Amino acid sequence: MLVHSYDNKISVQTKPGHQPTQVYQHTETLRVFALSSNSRYLASTSSINIADADAYTDYPDSSCRIFLWDLNTDTRKVLQGDDKVEDLSFSNNSKILVTKSKKGYLSFWDVESGDLQGKSKSPWNKVRMFSKDDSRLLASNGPELVCYDMKGKVLFSIKHKFYVDFAAYVDDTILVRTGDHRLWKYDVLGNLLRQESDVEKILLAPGSEDTMLVVKKDLSAQIVSASRSSPLLFRVDEPYMDFQFSRDGKLLVGQRRWKWNYFHMWNIETGERQTIEGRDVTFSKEKNYIAITRGESICILNVQSGEIVRMIPKRSFGGSQFSEDGNILFVQEGITVKIWDVKYGTLLGQVKHETNIPPPIIREV
Repeated sequence: MLVHSYDNKISVQTKPGHQPTQVYQHTETLRVFALSSNSRYLASTSSINIADADAYTDYPDSSCRIFLWDLNTDTRKVLQGDDKVEDLSFSNNSKILVTKSKKGYLSFWDVESGDLQGKSKSPWNKVRMFSKDDSRLLASNGPELVCYDMKGKVLFSIKHKFYVDFAAYVDDTILVRTGDHRLWKYDVLGNLLRQESDVEKILLAPGSEDTMLVVKKDLSAQIVSASRSSPLLFRVDEPYMDFQFSRDGKLLVGQRRWKWNYFHMWNIETGERQTIEGRDVTFSKEKNYIAITRGESICILNVQSGEIVRMIPKRSFGGSQFSEDGNILFVQEGITVKIWDVKYGTLLGQVKHETNIPPPIIREV
């Protein structure tokens, strides 16, 4: 499935490269959209098309409305908020939609009924992560960590001296990084377990509830287990500017500082390192492929053998992403998304997607 937007229309292609199966038109400028994890529900919101709209107090502000589309039945609900909506987040089980207003208030909506379950009483929230069982939501409000239930009730809050820029559930704990380069570890009730200093960045491994990358202030890094008392799996002592896990969390790539023409890739289990020419790495999920930029082409490599599977031309800057089965590569060039068959190297089609909204959504159905 490919979900993309252009000219205030959201198009859904069940088979990428074919004609859209569904097209949803907005009469105003599309602001943001989100797809539920089960690929059934699509939420979107838009903004009015007049200059300085805030000055028109009697204007019916459509940006307060959320459109909730059911892709299975091709029906729509309209959820009426009381402020402009700037962010949309579905829970893991796709039963709750959380919307964030311009002032940072959170609203909790029941997806099936469309009913408002509750709202946060404090503004300036930023959604961080749902708990695994979808009973709680972590959010941050400047230096404050806030834990909500699914009706907007505050279960607990923790104030730090510096702003919170990372918060996540990891195993049975909560990890928080603050602007003073500190890593805080709490239990699920908000009790402090430990803290660590000089932490620059945290990156969680997909598919793992425990493995994470901790980048230190000197740009060295550690692959650690969050739940163990002796967590170190292996170290990366050289300075790296950017890291990325593979989609199964078993591989890690890092781009060296000032070394943009090659990157290193580690096996998480063994710590073994490879050096690969290229940049802008994209992982497939199923076929052990990586797509990397080399000059004016995208090179698709087999990770295990190192062999080149396919070379695909790329004429301008933009990201790329594999389909879930690894058979299709989506390449964005400006406002154009090109759809390539990986096995045969043929162009299946191309669509347009606005550059000022979130990237296209690619999902298995």
